[in-house]
Amino acid sequence: MAFEVFMDAPALPLSSADVKFVVREDGEKIGELQISKGAVEWFPRGAAEGYDIGWKKLGELIVANGQLGAKR
Repeated sequence: MAFEVFMDAPALPLSSADVKFVVREDGEKIGELQISKGAVEWFPRGAAEGYDIGWKKLGELIVANGQLGAKR
């Protein structure tokens, strides 16, 4: 299972446009992650509508379900 993630970043500042990440698994697109000032959105491959989550809820979700150990 090889993942590839490509970033399509607009000119700064982020407040005016989303940053988009195309996520692929074994060469096949599985979706797009869009990050904005207000939320994070996931668009599964082929979907016309995406799923969004606010920053606070995303943080809670990662802490509850993530794996501790990442270093800065």
